[in-house]
Amino acid sequence: MKKDIRCVSCQALLFKIASTRGQTPARLPGIEIKCRRCGALNAFRADEPD
Repeated sequence: MKKDIRCVSCQALLFKIASTRGQTPARLPGIEIKCRRCGALNAFRADEPD
């Protein structure tokens, strides 16, 4: 199973990540990706612990 990571402003595809054993891997904190389409800066933060 793959999960699409999309821009929060225009929904352009930023990248895909593959899941491991049916679970989506945690996002890395402090990652910022600039959208190629609209130029918005997409900042990712760590998932909250359960």
